[in-house]
This record gives sequence, C-alpha cells and structure tokens, in this order.
Amino acid sequence: MFEVTRFEPPLVFVTKRQTGETYKFLVGIDGAVNDEALFDQGDARRAAMTYLAQRARANAVLIKT
Repeated sequence: MFEVTRFEPPLVFVTKRQTGETYKFLVGIDGAVNDEALFDQGDARRAAMTYLAQRARANAVLIKT
C-alpha cells in the first residue's frame, strides 16, 4: 500500500508502508505527474496521481463556494 507522505510543490513524495521506500515525483504546472515511472514504480505513481486528483477536486469545490 502506498500513501502520499509529503507534498512540497513541485514535488510529491509517496511512501510504501510495508518497506518504508519513498518515491519522489515531479508535478507540472498543470498538476499532472511529469516523471515517467519505472516498471516497479507504477503503483507509487498511481497513488501520487490519485492524491493530486483528489486535491484538485477539493480546490474546485472551495472555489465554487
């Protein structure tokens, strides 16, 4: 299981709970993950993208109100 442990624009850090491994991804101006994940980083990259999508939705709701 992966979780985002830090978000320091333009970087997002994702940690694997079982092993403590941390992956770092670069976030572009458009809010998308720019780094191409290696074959073993796909799950970590998906966790980063999910986090960024949830954050964008939350910001959109705040802007509308």
